[in-house]
Amino acid sequence: MHTVAIVGGETHIEEVTSLVGSRVQITGAAVRPEQTAWARERFEAPVYANFEQMLAEVPCEIVVLANENDEKADVALYCLRSGKHLIVDKPMALRLHEVERIEALASEKQLRVLMLLTLRGNPWYRKVRELIGAGTIGVPVQAYGKMSVELARERRPAWFLDKERAGGPILDLAIHTIDQIEWVTGLWLTRVTAYETNISDPRRQELVDSGAMFFRLSNGGTAVIEQNRLMPAGTGSDYRLNVVGTEGQVNLSFGRGISVISSAGERRIAGADLQPPVSVVADWLASLAGGDALVPDWASFRANKIACLAKNAADTGTTVEIPRLGSR
Repeated sequence: MHTVAIVGGETHIEEVTSLVGSRVQITGAAVRPEQTAWARERFEAPVYANFEQMLAEVPCEIVVLANENDEKADVALYCLRSGKHLIVDKPMALRLHEVERIEALASEKQLRVLMLLTLRGNPWYRKVRELIGAGTIGVPVQAYGKMSVELARERRPAWFLDKERAGGPILDLAIHTIDQIEWVTGLWLTRVTAYETNISDPRRQELVDSGAMFFRLSNGGTAVIEQNRLMPAGTGSDYRLNVVGTEGQVNLSFGRGISVISSAGERRIAGADLQPPVSVVADWLASLAGGDALVPDWASFRANKIACLAKNAADTGTTVEIPRLGSR
């Protein structure tokens, strides 16, 4: 059983709380004042307004960061200096130099860091990776990813709608697809051009509602990622991942099905044909005792770094080279 303290109460926190009693024990939480009552009921642990005080008073092996995106880097560095492993909701930082500082300190302290790249545990995406790894479509040539979600303005805290504080859809949403394209194809992203805009509510200059990224792959192929917060209210999300290879194509519409097109014809794969989901948190916790993780630490850092470089490309209107930011 791992002792865990929580900072913040934003999205994806259920990835950790679902393991309470089996893998983790929550010893404390630090949240904004308006979240205090909710946190006491949700975490059933002492609740603090100050995370430094919490870390000084409660025992914990791991700190989970689910706080405001623009505050994560400073809190992460403080926790690492305090000797704590980290589980961080994405993104762990909004700027490349911040990610590099977290990575360097974690290495120096011999501490582990997991960013919640939860799609690696999702059975739909795992099936796409399996198909490509088996050579079903030959060598990947083109990849396309899409993440479309509701803006849900009325349910979002003010900081989340501010691109300076949340990072916008590249860092807070499409970071998943950045990781997925490399993970399912086995190729590196090596160069990026990106664009962002706000057409749905141009009066709000702090808002980004959509954008796209254009990548070069390490084998000379190409990848495109589209991200937006433009799904109509009440319709949920629309996630897609399509990979074209030299001998076929695999097309995923998340939750709806996978189609595989090859010389043998076309076949469809439904949810009933998939393996059960894997908790990336439970898997990573098991790896603390030794062994590989489904989301290795270097992959968390790499996805965040590429997202930062893509955001820089969008901000500057330039094409940015992506160095080998990690290793398999």
